[in-house]
Amino acid sequence: MALLELDSVTKTFGRLRVLKDVSLRVESGAIDGVIGPNGAGKSTLFNLVTGVYRPDSGEVRLDGVRIDGLAAYRIARRGVARTFQNLRLFGYLDAVDNVLIGENPRLRATLADSLAHSPRERREERAARERAHALLEFVGLPPESRAQFARNLPYGMQRRLEIARALASEPRVLLLDEPAAGTNPTEKEQLAGLIRAIRDRGVAVLLIEHDMGLVMRLCERIAVLDYGEKITEGNAADVRMDPRVVEAYLGPEDSAVSRGGARDA
Repeated sequence: MALLELDSVTKTFGRLRVLKDVSLRVESGAIDGVIGPNGAGKSTLFNLVTGVYRPDSGEVRLDGVRIDGLAAYRIARRGVARTFQNLRLFGYLDAVDNVLIGENPRLRATLADSLAHSPRERREERAARERAHALLEFVGLPPESRAQFARNLPYGMQRRLEIARALASEPRVLLLDEPAAGTNPTEKEQLAGLIRAIRDRGVAVLLIEHDMGLVMRLCERIAVLDYGEKITEGNAADVRMDPRVVEAYLGPEDSAVSRGGARDA
């Protein structure tokens, strides 16, 4: 049984069908990828998994149990976390506080504990801060950067901070939406090492990424979406040579002019 399964999911917005009968499986310990041109439905797929949207048909299962239809916070508590294509950090909070927000799904102190500042609440707060510093160390944020407002960190560090915040909920599956966007070649290599280290911690990773070099180096299986449909799936070598993938990214030569040139990948 796969850890995460999407079974024939379909999603429409009005007359626009964004995803059509898409099936996907992510095994425990995997690093898998989802690629496709802009508008192919990749981020919508992530939104279905994390409870932002509900599929019109089909199922999403985590460890064999349906999670489609659950509230986003319940899905997070069951072990699914994500990052976003556009950073969604709390810019005027420091790095530690951003990670502490990510720990909320796993904290157990009650409102009464917080109001009374009870021993239970103090113990949990202390342990949460220790975990936050450990995660920031894991993703590569040096101690001197952790008290800075998130908005003042270099862009590559902000990307790492968002990953640390996602890991704070102790997910079983981590969805990364364009984690290399806006990073330089050195930062991309560091990111690849971090993603492998996340997998080594027992977290399965599903990656949306436009940097094909990064995808081909990292991902064991790659699914390709085009106009909301999965057109192929396989290992890096098979996907790279699939003519349907070439057409989806570049368009057939005889229709390049009518499309206005190559599609944006």
